[in-house]
Amino acid sequence: MKELENIGSIAKTSMADGWVEMPREPDVFTDTWSRSFTLAFDPSVELLFFSRGLPVDPDSAAFFKEVTSLKPAHGADDKLTPQEIIRLQVIMGFENAGNNQYTNTKPLGDPDGPAFELKEAACRRIGDHTVLYVRGKFVHGKHYAGILYNAAERSGLVFEEVMIQASSSRKLQDNMYHFEHVINNIDWLKRAVPQEATPG
Repeated sequence: MKELENIGSIAKTSMADGWVEMPREPDVFTDTWSRSFTLAFDPSVELLFFSRGLPVDPDSAAFFKEVTSLKPAHGADDKLTPQEIIRLQVIMGFENAGNNQYTNTKPLGDPDGPAFELKEAACRRIGDHTVLYVRGKFVHGKHYAGILYNAAERSGLVFEEVMIQASSSRKLQDNMYHFEHVINNIDWLKRAVPQEATPG
């Protein structure tokens, strides 16, 4: 087991020894960062820690705070409604999981249709944080599961992500226990006291 420390808002977590960290060039023009690990015996399976670096709008951040307060998921995952999924589109990413069959009503497979087929969206409790858990498939790409959460910074508008991606649903399912181990062993950095994300 290898220890990982100081990854954005994560003070530490751990992962199995079979994962290999991939080199990545820093993005000198933005605050985007990532750390990518692939399985030593199958590089088509990736575990990624990621931040877009850019703040979201205050309305989206305020709704994330509201829904995670109303659905703290203390006992089990608390499923989101279609209306909640629509309002969390920005948090999930316009061209990523946020472009799904609830936010884009064109048919799957249509050139202008959803980029992501959403299978599950829920609030999940990780330690003392409630996060957004998302699972599904990119229409022209990989199978995905991930969590999104507020970064430990003062504005409350920056979000980070831990995800696993695989080239098939079987590979994703076979390796979900690695992802679950990583997220369930997270120790979070102590948060800065957030400023209120005031809707416009």
